[in-house]
Amino acid sequence: MLLGFAPSGDVVRDAARGVDILFMSNGPFRVELIAPIDSSSPMYPLYKKHKNMPYHICYECEDIERT
Repeated sequence: MLLGFAPSGDVVRDAARGVDILFMSNGPFRVELIAPIDSSSPMYPLYKKHKNMPYHICYECEDIERT
C-alpha cells in the first residue's frame, strides 16, 4: 500500500454516524479512514468540505497528566 500503510482489520459500518471506518497501520502509526455511507450521513458535509484531507490529529500517551 502507498506510504507503507496496510489495513489492520476489516471495514466497520458505524450506522449511528453513517460512515464506514477502516484503520490502517504502519509500525506504531495508525490512521482512521472514514467514508460517509451516503449524503444523509452527519459526516457528509465535512467530507464535501475537506475531500480526502485530514481534518484532525490525535495522539496517544500513557499518562496524560504527566505528558
